[in-house]
Amino acid sequence: MKNNSPRRTMRSREGAEIAPRKSMGQNFLVDESISKWIADQIQPDDAPLVVEIGPGMGALTEHLVGRPKKLVLIEKDYQLAPELQRRFEGREDVEVIAQDATRIDLRPWFRHGPFKLVGNLPYSVGGEILKHWLTPPSPVGCAVFMLQKEVCQRLGAKLGDDGYGALSLLVQKDWDVEMLRIVPPEVFNPRPKVD
Repeated sequence: MKNNSPRRTMRSREGAEIAPRKSMGQNFLVDESISKWIADQIQPDDAPLVVEIGPGMGALTEHLVGRPKKLVLIEKDYQLAPELQRRFEGREDVEVIAQDATRIDLRPWFRHGPFKLVGNLPYSVGGEILKHWLTPPSPVGCAVFMLQKEVCQRLGAKLGDDGYGALSLLVQKDWDVEMLRIVPPEVFNPRPKVD
């Protein structure tokens, strides 16, 4: 039987074919201008440390490398982490950690002082990542995330709004939440069914 659906693989800089994993909620950002815009929002220039969660194919990473004094990439995907390690081998200012961002021990991160956190987070674990990294005590001082629009609306919802709930309260108790921009599905491969 022939499959007429379009191929969903992408080629990494190193030439490997990478297929987004539905089980991991992967939708790779492929728009250069939006990638740069998101990277700029964290204001990485000369920051002591920027941590990117889930760099995937490196769309945001491309616009972060060389800007902070240290860039740490945390990638869970066993196929993508080695690609990133090869890509940045020999760079002392970039470190790749092959771990699950929802399970990583945050205690050693406090020695860095408040640092900046950025990521294009999958819907399936976005809330877990937020809880893990942003619940006090947290080593994070500033964070910029791309999440499904409905999750962002819940994060920023005020008391009395339809989306207001436990996640809103948990995050707003310690963080100022601001929705910066709505990004359409066309800038991802594969295209999600949501903004």
